[in-house]
Amino acid sequence: MRKLFAFTARLIAKKRKNRLVESLYQKLDLFLKKSNNLNFYGHSNGEVNVLKVLSDYDIKTVFDVGANRGEWIKSASEFFPKASFHAFELVPSTFSMLEENLKGMDQVKLNPFGLSDFTGSIPIYVGPYDDISTTFKVKGTAAHEEYYSEELECKAFTGKEYMSSVGVEEIDFLKIDTEGNDFRVIKGFEEQIKKVKVIQFEYGIFNISSKDLLCDFYHYLSENGFKVGKIFPEHVDFTPYHFDMENFHGGNFLAIRNDMPDLQKRFS
Repeated sequence: MRKLFAFTARLIAKKRKNRLVESLYQKLDLFLKKSNNLNFYGHSNGEVNVLKVLSDYDIKTVFDVGANRGEWIKSASEFFPKASFHAFELVPSTFSMLEENLKGMDQVKLNPFGLSDFTGSIPIYVGPYDDISTTFKVKGTAAHEEYYSEELECKAFTGKEYMSSVGVEEIDFLKIDTEGNDFRVIKGFEEQIKKVKVIQFEYGIFNISSKDLLCDFYHYLSENGFKVGKIFPEHVDFTPYHFDMENFHGGNFLAIRNDMPDLQKRFS
């Protein structure tokens, strides 16, 4: 059904000068966004439901890559009261807010750097109106450069290197929200990605700049023993990848290790 509406919307888009056609296009566009769960509010887009389901499991170690101000960690800590958290935020001004907001949470290890597929300096672009509005690898993309105009050089390490340095042998939940760098974060764990039980990542417009497609996520994760699906308010859609899914509409995806079929079943 979504494919039919998408095809119809593309046809209508060519005739949008007519008011009636424009109105129909807007309605179809709204339907497509809802059916694709283009919703970034955790309480209604299924992210909180992910936490609720996982709270029935023994979650001990959580990584939040792109922790921002720490709102997600505060919410997750209510579902996983016995877990230790590793928070990564590479933008200095945002890290200061993260540090302030999570003050007194001794179960959280705060890291003023990010994760990627290499260790070194990584360019991050910041918007002028909001110091938490950042993106990765936007240079050369005219549609973004006008807003994300300030470039910062920030520190990054690989997940594999970090796990070794702090003595983490297994990660129960790896949550990633790095505005275009999510796939690089996953690859940075190398063979240690198999030591992660559940991964949540984001896919959207900034993947146009980073040139990491949804098919890259599906292929890499399936090759490493995960089943991947898109998060919806009350379930995860584990439909196999198809090129029609490559729409950059945005949304969060969940990857669950194949040796956890019971958890896959709970979500689907």
